[in-house]
Amino acid sequence: MQIQSSYNKVLAYTNQREGEIKLGQVLPCQREAISFLDDLSSIMNQLSADYIILGIAEDIGVRANYGLAGTAKSYDTFLHYFVNIQKNQLIEENRIFLLGEIYLDDLQNASEDITDVGVLRELCTQIDARVYPIIKEIVKHGKIPIVIGGGHNNSYGNIKGCSLALNRPIEVLNIDPHADFRAEEGRHSGNGFRYAYNQSYMNKYGVWGLHENYNNQTILDSFTNNKNLFYQSLDYIIRKKDRDFKSFLAHFSDELGIELDLDSIKNMPSSAMSPLGFTEEEVLEFLLQVSSSKKVLYYHLAEGSPQMESTYKVGKFLTYAVTAILYRI
Repeated sequence: MQIQSSYNKVLAYTNQREGEIKLGQVLPCQREAISFLDDLSSIMNQLSADYIILGIAEDIGVRANYGLAGTAKSYDTFLHYFVNIQKNQLIEENRIFLLGEIYLDDLQNASEDITDVGVLRELCTQIDARVYPIIKEIVKHGKIPIVIGGGHNNSYGNIKGCSLALNRPIEVLNIDPHADFRAEEGRHSGNGFRYAYNQSYMNKYGVWGLHENYNNQTILDSFTNNKNLFYQSLDYIIRKKDRDFKSFLAHFSDELGIELDLDSIKNMPSSAMSPLGFTEEEVLEFLLQVSSSKKVLYYHLAEGSPQMESTYKVGKFLTYAVTAILYRI
């Protein structure tokens, strides 16, 4: 296990300006790499922060699902924009701790020239093994991880780690055009929730904003035949003009994990960008509604795929999403 410090990036990315204080100048941040779970446990014990920001920089799981590379850049793009927001009375930086990013450079570099999905899926399994123990340790200490970046394959590690920390299965809400409940055909970004459910790390799963055209019949049958799996499609929301997210939340108990796929946002640069979807403002409202009515176990903001001309859109949206999570109702 290794978590790389983002401290040097914070220093490099923060643009200081006379008469102002940027968040990067005061942001509590892990300054050295962490190589052992015992060290992570000790750090978590000493922290008063509620929220632990953790980066995942990989696109192996997306490519293992026949998707396009790019999600490996999401965390770094977020960091560029997050550290440059103003430190003012509206943000409480001591509630946040920037832990860094899970070390995946070796796997990401090894995957660069690989097109064989079988090999990529094996590498994805290795990513799982690095993600879940870290999530477990954070949640075990009563902290709330905010996981930024990577493919939606990492939903599995988030759910497994959280479940093991609490010693029970958890409920999960996914804002996503895709249920990511494909067959157990080897690990990738399209089946993390299936593996988590079948292995009893997750016992209730709801998808808000599913796109009917892009989920296969087997997936839809799984939801039809299981009362613990449910969705509200974007198609239904448009047809019925019914955006009653509060009623959808009522299907869950008081505690749940939150997965947000940036594919759900109209024209957001992501691994499966769509001309249809929610607006950025609507998604921020969803996050606020959840955080004000439920105990959130973890957040995962996944699948952002910034390109040169659209870096600002991914980076700024993720920054707004994190500050929405931190907002006190």
